[in-house]
Amino acid sequence: MLTDHIAYHGALNCVPANEVSNLEGRLGKIQVSIKHGATKLLRDGILNALSAEAWSGEVLVDPKSDSRITITAVKNDIGLCLQTGNVSRVYADLIKLQTLYLRGDINAAILILFRNETSRVLGSNIASYERFSKEIPIFSRVISLPLIMIGVGD
Repeated sequence: MLTDHIAYHGALNCVPANEVSNLEGRLGKIQVSIKHGATKLLRDGILNALSAEAWSGEVLVDPKSDSRITITAVKNDIGLCLQTGNVSRVYADLIKLQTLYLRGDINAAILILFRNETSRVLGSNIASYERFSKEIPIFSRVISLPLIMIGVGD
């Protein structure tokens, strides 16, 4: 799979370059046929790649409450969300990451999304890296955390 990334709010100063390159290297090795209905296989492949890079697995946004709201993983004060679903869920992921950042629980974040063509093949209205990379600057005063977006797919 191909990967690409974009950084916002000085994220490349907060996230070690080798962390991004190691993660992109793992993601690039995922071998799943991109076709309609393959989202779960791709998601599982990406989660396995995260595990192989020592990411934590799901983390509660507020462990003191009885809410079950989570992000995908944390590693070295970096929060990570993997979004393989509906485009509207990306904004929920950003709010979760921004909350953790403002509380001081993370210093930066990574958001993984499918690239445009992969999103189109997998289904309708699935979040895409290209679309979101155009939209995130609109929210630059609200979403202030250092953020690296990684696009994966064909």
